[in-house]
Amino acid sequence: MTPLGFPSALPFRRPPSPHRADRPLRYTWQPLGRSDVDAPLIPVALNERGDLLAYSSRPQRHEGDRHLHHGVHTHRGTIVRTAETENTVPFAALASNGLVAGATGGSYRELRAWASHLGTFGDDLWPDTVSLATGVNAAGLVVGQAYLEVGLLLLSRAFVVTPDGRGRFLTPPGGGTTVAAAINDDGDILLNATPLGALPGQTQAWVYRHGIYMPLGDLGSGHASVCALTAGGRTIGSSRTASGQHHAFLGENDHLIDLGTLPGWSCEPTDGNDHGTVVGRLTGARGERRAFHWRPERGMEILLDLAPEAAADGWVFDEAVAINAAGAIAVAGHHRGEPAGGILSPENPI
Repeated sequence: MTPLGFPSALPFRRPPSPHRADRPLRYTWQPLGRSDVDAPLIPVALNERGDLLAYSSRPQRHEGDRHLHHGVHTHRGTIVRTAETENTVPFAALASNGLVAGATGGSYRELRAWASHLGTFGDDLWPDTVSLATGVNAAGLVVGQAYLEVGLLLLSRAFVVTPDGRGRFLTPPGGGTTVAAAINDDGDILLNATPLGALPGQTQAWVYRHGIYMPLGDLGSGHASVCALTAGGRTIGSSRTASGQHHAFLGENDHLIDLGTLPGWSCEPTDGNDHGTVVGRLTGARGERRAFHWRPERGMEILLDLAPEAAADGWVFDEAVAINAAGAIAVAGHHRGEPAGGILSPENPI
């Protein structure tokens, strides 16, 4: 543990052997501690080489709608960089080799897309336009969206920027408002597109691969949205079913696996890995949230049930925000009433 409470290295473990697949996982819990502005750290992303992105909020800087976020990027427990932005998390995306992307700026209208290898490129490509980077891969490709004023409308346009700083918009068939959700090291890009004038939730999910836009299916409602993409090309997203329930899905080989949900809860995934594990949050009728974990051999489970020591210490896990190939999970939650976060590492022997 470093003074900030970051893990010195995230473990790499093979997935459980088939003969142990029916065994419940148990996790060890490691809180992230506090940032150098003395506020609890909330995780954003992690990778296999020991990089972690996190942020903290400074309550003393509440001024109307202004809220200052302090971002931290560490590698194996050592701080690599820090940044502060208002109204958004400065470090939003993490590549397998440690490249980072996000946004920098003051007020919302001053936010500009940024990446660790490019600097602030949003001002160069789209001057005076709000832009946010939401994904980066090991080759230095960055994706995100710029917000363009078209008459009385504010349109989100997904973009991809090359390692030399050249950018272009990504427009699936039908156009509309587009958001880039993720990119992997093969260069596959996940997009969400909503037709102009469509009602909320009428979103089509796409994969942009080798210059071709390929639509993803849904779970019966005609609409779906995607949020994460694994190294091997699996897609993670959510869709309403024909009966109106909100379920998570895992896309494999052009087939969507309905992950279902727990009774009384809607399900929103956030991330997954190539072992078929998906994580995210469950939301109850009164707005309460619980972090979940889904595996093919076990189905959906409440994460806090798999970390009894954290539960006994008063932790509540609101959301699992990221998972890596080793099975380590970054969790945001509350500890004794205060927002905080940490890392869950599988403890079952392989």
